[in-house]
Amino acid sequence: MFNTRLQRIAPAGERILQPNERIALQSALDTRRGVFLDVHVSEAGTPVFGVVQPVFAQGNAKLPVVGMVVPVANCGEASDYVKSLGITTDPALPTSQGPTRLCMVDGKFHYTDDFQSDSRTLPWHEFGHKYGRNSSAAIPVLAAGKAVAVLKFYSSIKGFFDLGMRTLLEETARNVSQALQLAEAEWARSNSMLAHHVSEERFARVFSASPVPMQISSVSSRRIRSINKALERTFGFSLAEISSEGKWFEAVYPDPVFRAQMQEIWHQQALPEAMQGGPDRVITSPEIRLRCKGGAVRIMRGFVSVVGDDAVTQWEDLTELKDAETRLAQDEARFRSLIEQTLTGIYVTQDSAIVYANPRFCDILGQHTEDLIGRNPQDLLSQTQQARQMLKTESERIQSGELGQFMALPFTTHDGKNIDLGMQANIGLWNGRPAVIVISQDITERRRAGEKIATYVKQLEGTMRGTLQAVANMVDLPDPYTSGHERWVGAIAADIAREMGWSEDRCQSLQLIGLVHDIGKIAIPAEILSKPTRLTALEYEMVKTHAERGVEILKDVDLPMPIAEIIREHHERMDGSGYSHGLVGNAIMPEARILPVADVLESMASHRPYRPALGLAAAMNEIESHRTTWFDPQVVDATLRLLRGEAYELPK
Repeated sequence: MFNTRLQRIAPAGERILQPNERIALQSALDTRRGVFLDVHVSEAGTPVFGVVQPVFAQGNAKLPVVGMVVPVANCGEASDYVKSLGITTDPALPTSQGPTRLCMVDGKFHYTDDFQSDSRTLPWHEFGHKYGRNSSAAIPVLAAGKAVAVLKFYSSIKGFFDLGMRTLLEETARNVSQALQLAEAEWARSNSMLAHHVSEERFARVFSASPVPMQISSVSSRRIRSINKALERTFGFSLAEISSEGKWFEAVYPDPVFRAQMQEIWHQQALPEAMQGGPDRVITSPEIRLRCKGGAVRIMRGFVSVVGDDAVTQWEDLTELKDAETRLAQDEARFRSLIEQTLTGIYVTQDSAIVYANPRFCDILGQHTEDLIGRNPQDLLSQTQQARQMLKTESERIQSGELGQFMALPFTTHDGKNIDLGMQANIGLWNGRPAVIVISQDITERRRAGEKIATYVKQLEGTMRGTLQAVANMVDLPDPYTSGHERWVGAIAADIAREMGWSEDRCQSLQLIGLVHDIGKIAIPAEILSKPTRLTALEYEMVKTHAERGVEILKDVDLPMPIAEIIREHHERMDGSGYSHGLVGNAIMPEARILPVADVLESMASHRPYRPALGLAAAMNEIESHRTTWFDPQVVDATLRLLRGEAYELPK
């Protein structure tokens, strides 16, 4: 019986084995990425191939996800049957207990001699009866002891897969498994070679384009295999010029003694340490002076690692950094020399502590340098509440980024001397770190000199005021009826100027000008000035000359203000109708625009020999009616505001 069956399937077996093995192998390779194979054979031995893979269908949200084993490739007369199988992966379901899934799980051979009576195939009895499936065989394809594919055979004859058939199928499975392992090894080798090739190409691109000078040398042959463009630009050598280790050392180390020392360090220390540590070990050299092709010397630091037979060296160019450090050290030395010899006191603070004080600052305070270093300057200099507040305010100003301001602090030196300490601080750098640099001076003598000068100035101002008052009194002598007129005009003019927002110094100067604004009347006959009746045209023309006479009197007197010019213009009018030169508008000096308003106001409000006082109301009406024609509008407006204020009274 066995021989008969074997003869019946032998031709089909010959047709099955090679295709099965080939397709199973390819599918098993795919299975490494999650794909399963299902192969079916008809009664006559016609192969039926089916490739299946797990998929998941989401049903009711409360139910678990169910995995399915679904054929994705098949052929043969039982293709429709293969496509319609519903094999699940959930162990709790009866559709997961069939030979196919069990073979996938345990990697063992599973045979069904009577498909219709086997409990494992119960879910497919009706379906199998329809297609005449009466026996089956599930053959695992193993890799590393695990099933990576399942070859599935079916027959319409019960007990078809007897010992001989099973031997044949199991041998087929072993052949497929063996071929799979060989194919996997070849696949892994090909992938490894491809990855290595890609890695080499990537490294070559990075190596060539890197801005860091690099070279690769052979540990065994001591030849330099490659240099990148950055190394060629840095040193000027081509690969041909430094193709061996000896040529490289000779090119960059011209001194034979130093060259020998560097070669010994390379072979006895750097290279052995890098080789022992593997590719992750990087050996760093000290700073080295290397000669370039043109003779220039560059300061470099090397980083060496060994990968296989390759020693990879990367160079860090420190030349510009070292040059900058040298220049910085020279500049700092010059700066320190300057501040050590200056006559100005200087100290530097970092983190609220003095880190430097020059000799002059120590002399000013009467202390030694070691007594100042480390101390908080606020504790050192704040000897009064006023000083503490000033230092606090200035510190806050500087910390906010504003420029420091000059301040003067009262200070008692170590030997008990009271001085005035002038200081100004700003943010800067000290030893490469942010710092507050403070310049200080003993301004005691300067303050005392300033006080003396201020006293002299006040005395001079008093003298000048007394002189001008004396001159005003001389003007009043020929005309006792207008005595005090100049003084009152000056006072009123100063009040108007204050109402206009002028500074107090300017107002005081205007008041002094008012004292002598009519000084030219000294040259006018007294009988004309005190005439009780209206002046004739000739007499009026004589009176008008007093402005120019005043200029003649004061033109050679050196005064801190242009009194002579103001006196000349104090009878000019905004519309040009005044005298002496008929000036118009802004051509008239500001002081000369205020004086005529104050003059009219005082004259009309006071008694004259030829008329009684007209009163303040008439004077206000007069200046308001000539606003913009005779008088400056701003001056008139300020005067009216002043007079209408409740607290103001005309000077008496």
